[in-house]
Amino acid sequence: MSVPSSNRNIAPTGYLELRAAIASVRRRMFTSEIPVWLIEAARANLAEAANLTSHKNLRISVRPRMPAYPEPIKLVADAIESGRLTLFIFAENFQRVIPVAVNCTQEILKRVGFLRSTRETIGFRFMGFFPRRILAGLDLPEINMAQFDKFAVCLRESVFDSWLASTARQQCWPLDAMARSGRGRPRLVPIVKSIVKDLIDRGQWRQGMHLKALVVSIQPKIKDAKVDRETVKKAMDELYHDTRQLKYRYARRERKVLAKRRTR
Repeated sequence: MSVPSSNRNIAPTGYLELRAAIASVRRRMFTSEIPVWLIEAARANLAEAANLTSHKNLRISVRPRMPAYPEPIKLVADAIESGRLTLFIFAENFQRVIPVAVNCTQEILKRVGFLRSTRETIGFRFMGFFPRRILAGLDLPEINMAQFDKFAVCLRESVFDSWLASTARQQCWPLDAMARSGRGRPRLVPIVKSIVKDLIDRGQWRQGMHLKALVVSIQPKIKDAKVDRETVKKAMDELYHDTRQLKYRYARRERKVLAKRRTR
């Protein structure tokens, strides 16, 4: 199921709307840049083409070997089914969230079109909230459906961050598989870059806020690595260079240097 262009989080504080969570997995898994495997395949094809003579037909036989990564929603759904993540429901006009029993999660995800897109669910991909009728017939004793007309699904953000950081490292996704070498944390920049973009797109950080707030929000999303201000600044510089969108630009403050009094 496609993710809307706007990943603004609509869930209560401390929770992450499911579409925003899926977008975070996709960005962490594949990154917004050209995949490494595709670049390697292009180079191989170019090298083969350069070795062809004018008497040979131009036939490129090298094909990219796509990594067998699972679909982000399938990965999240499996984590929910195994109990590593808990799915919550929240109503349009209420800040309270209600956990969903594991035996109902798969059916709810299917009905709203996350796991299976059908003619009935195709329109749901453009909605922030779903009609109450989707929950009809499910065993949800803690949910009083008479109190709301629309609902959405979400995850607890802190638990999701921990799960995503651990999963990315265990499965050696391209961004997290990079070896760290040299002074500083240059290899951490691509990971931080994807997270910064995600946070800013969801409105969790904006121009005028302290950079420390962004650093604090990023740290739980990376496992076994310390995030510093300079790494975040570098990530924002690259984002602004790539997109030219001012929301990603880190505006450095000019510090006034006080002239030292000369003592005679």
